[in-house]
Amino acid sequence: MTDRNGSPAPASSSGAFESMKNALDNVLWVIGTGSTLIGFVKAAGGVGALLTNIGFFGFSCYLGLFPAIFLVLGIDWLFQNHYRRDITDGAGAVLLGGTVLIAGWFIYQALFEGETDDLDAIGQTFGVLLGIATLAAPVLVWLHRKGSTPRAH
Repeated sequence: MTDRNGSPAPASSSGAFESMKNALDNVLWVIGTGSTLIGFVKAAGGVGALLTNIGFFGFSCYLGLFPAIFLVLGIDWLFQNHYRRDITDGAGAVLLGGTVLIAGWFIYQALFEGETDDLDAIGQTFGVLLGIATLAAPVLVWLHRKGSTPRAH
């Protein structure tokens, strides 16, 4: 909208207020999220202890993958042969993922719960590196598959 001289109309104050409100909301969200993460890390015993527990839980889930595969294959066989039904790919993936997490949790409780506090320096270092690898692997796979393109030689 322009006036008679052709200059644009002054900007409304509601747009500036809206952008300021959005910026304040974002700042408050970052502060709340950061406080929550810091509290979570402190409750876990620090960054090293958190990474060690993540690493050993990831290793436990890897071990839990083997019985989970047989269990999901048994469920699939049961559905196909006795109920004459097929499990969809999405439902099978969710079932396998949940089974791996549950089996990993049981293995973690049996093998590593409370044991990560008494590790020596080599065990702590291994656990921290395993935790970093556990957290970095999905990001690196995503970058390789979706976040990058092949280069021509």
